[in-house]
Amino acid sequence: SGKVTIMILFSSMGFFGSSCSAAITKNFGALTMSITSTARKATTLFLSFFVFNNVCTLEHIVGVLIFIAALLAKSLRRGKKPGKQPTRHKRQRSHPSRKKLARRNS
Repeated sequence: SGKVTIMILFSSMGFFGSSCSAAITKNFGALTMSITSTARKATTLFLSFFVFNNVCTLEHIVGVLIFIAALLAKSLRRGKKPGKQPTRHKRQRSHPSRKKLARRNS
């Protein structure tokens, strides 16, 4: 009975999390969802150091610095690309039958 309750609770929380992810993506876009997901994972990682008294070693610090340096390098490289302008949405072309109707009415 206890295992079944835990399985139902775990499944329900997984479904709730997926629904929240889908809602964030739908309302705010994939970039916001990606940032939210990364921030959640980083928070979980840092909380594990404090809650479970994990030791932060030199390897952890070097890993964080490499990760931040890679993010900075990627963003700087992306910003320097020549001719990269924001994309504009193309105007929708009218349907051919509408053009024929417009010609007939004039």
